[in-house]
Amino acid sequence: MSSNNYEPDAKDRTNINAVLSDDELDSYSESYKENCYPSGPLLVIPPYIYLYSEPSLKEVLDFDLIINVAKEITNYKEQLPAEKQVNYYHLTWSHTSQITKNLPQLTELIHNAYVNHKKVLIHCQCGVSRSASLIVAYMMRYDNLSLNDAYNKLKLIAKEISPNMSLLFQLMEWEDWLKNHDPINRTCRKQSFESISELGELTL
Repeated sequence: MSSNNYEPDAKDRTNINAVLSDDELDSYSESYKENCYPSGPLLVIPPYIYLYSEPSLKEVLDFDLIINVAKEITNYKEQLPAEKQVNYYHLTWSHTSQITKNLPQLTELIHNAYVNHKKVLIHCQCGVSRSASLIVAYMMRYDNLSLNDAYNKLKLIAKEISPNMSLLFQLMEWEDWLKNHDPINRTCRKQSFESISELGELTL
């Protein structure tokens, strides 16, 4: 394992996949048919980072960086103005995807936007599991929090969040990676981003 990239080993993948199968998670979102965010995107990390369920194109246009982590949600990139397209990311995560390999780059991307005063939208279909997991991962890295503390902090603001067991297991692995391999000084959340190596192209 390199110091800058996370890849779960074969044992990790087996353990994660054994928790919840695709069939068991096909209807995961059914229990969240009611919109958890009736007032629109929820500000969860002031003043720039928002959590949401499936947005409209009009809502997307209000943000500088958009990260869509749901494979089943419309990819708005081609419908956006050219200047917005470069900052729209669609990751085709399902409820059983191996998300950890994307977390180093995604959390760095979010942090880059944050310190440059950019408005960030992170969403999935319901805004309770995949997108919430990414925000928890960000808080763990840049607020230097444990998984439990990051989850509880987000839960106080976004009360409906409920990452599935597969994602929680991966966040546990992410916590271990942060402790042992993360090259970033996580105590400098609001300092300049210049000391961090340039973000490479994100693999979607």
